[in-house]
Amino acid sequence: MVSQDTDFGLSYLKFFTSNDDYTDVLYDDELISVGVASAGGFRGFIEQNADYDALIYTTFMSGTGEGQEEKIATSLEDDDLKLEREVIWEGRIDTKDKGESYEIEFSEIEDRDKISDLSAIKDGEYVKSLEEENDEKEEASEENKEVPSAIQKEGESLESKIQAEQNLGNMVATGNVRVFSHAELLDYQQVSPKAIPDTGRNYAILLLDSPMDVTVLSGAGDGESTSNVDMIGLPADMINYDGQHITISFGTNDGHWQSDASLPMDAPRMHHVKVLEWDFNNK
Repeated sequence: MVSQDTDFGLSYLKFFTSNDDYTDVLYDDELISVGVASAGGFRGFIEQNADYDALIYTTFMSGTGEGQEEKIATSLEDDDLKLEREVIWEGRIDTKDKGESYEIEFSEIEDRDKISDLSAIKDGEYVKSLEEENDEKEEASEENKEVPSAIQKEGESLESKIQAEQNLGNMVATGNVRVFSHAELLDYQQVSPKAIPDTGRNYAILLLDSPMDVTVLSGAGDGESTSNVDMIGLPADMINYDGQHITISFGTNDGHWQSDASLPMDAPRMHHVKVLEWDFNNK
């Protein structure tokens, strides 16, 4: 899977494979869009499913919150690579349960180290390693369900996680997650109900422990912009974090400023964040 970044918030994904005897490259002409459109409200992201046999592709429109989730698999037909897409969920994004899936790590295309490492693995061994990795993740997931706070404390310290993210050039924010209805957020931000029509959606908002400067993409599509804020709009699938005290990290391309009259006002809207730590006992 190859990702081509653009200057207006979106990336385009294209899929490649080889034929049976590795003498030719096969690909599908279809492009998958991910990221945040600088205009129009499109949001899209893709993850690896828990069984490692398909991808999970989620899209929605920021204005209405309406979206869908697709399961994407591949097949070979007459030496052509085909994408098999199946819609597995439709509705308002803030009502969707968060399924079990994994973030996909992309490498710079000039970095051949991982390809070289894969090519050195004997036939069958890579599949075996994937199965072992999947078993380890499932075991870790079960342990997290039982004692999530204890597991976090035994691992890497929050300070080292924050430093690692900052070394990558990412921003780090800490605060309490609160889910607002449309009317509640209008009242909290002291915005007139006449200014913004009620879409009926709920909003996951990170109320920061202290104000901070945030630099993300301008909603108008004219580059980056920085403002000092006391709240951050979280991805809609983080509604389940309601009431928790969390620390997150994100990059400049992981969010955008509003370009219309919508909520939250004067706050960055994130379409992707990395949760570094959370406190279940605080809920």
